[in-house]
Amino acid sequence: MIPWPEILALKPKAKEILDASDYLLYLFYTEIPPLRADFSNLKVFPRALKSRKGNYIISSARLANWRLVLQEYKTSNKYGKQTIALPVVIAEALKNYVSDHPEGYLIGVTEAALSKRVISLFNRLTGKNTSINLLR
Repeated sequence: MIPWPEILALKPKAKEILDASDYLLYLFYTEIPPLRADFSNLKVFPRALKSRKGNYIISSARLANWRLVLQEYKTSNKYGKQTIALPVVIAEALKNYVSDHPEGYLIGVTEAALSKRVISLFNRLTGKNTSINLLR
């Protein structure tokens, strides 16, 4: 087990040693309350559409207005669509990532692959296997 303040203190190291997509994952699992593997197959769109399916991010000219829209998650039948304001640090990293990778998905992997990737990412940072469940 790693105390939460120690995980948060890894941000400078994460920014230094991780590639852009892994750094985004680090931010997603530390800057907002960690979710299950719901960040797999996220795309960024300039606006919300009622017909859009899945989980996605809405971008904005103002970093403070970026939003994560969750529609497909374990308890979505009970709680419905959730919109989460993204911290500026995540929005800034996303903006930079999207400008360098305009082809589509931010993290285009299955939920199982995402779980393994998070374990690997935190192992590189801490030397310990830290799963999504432990982060939650």
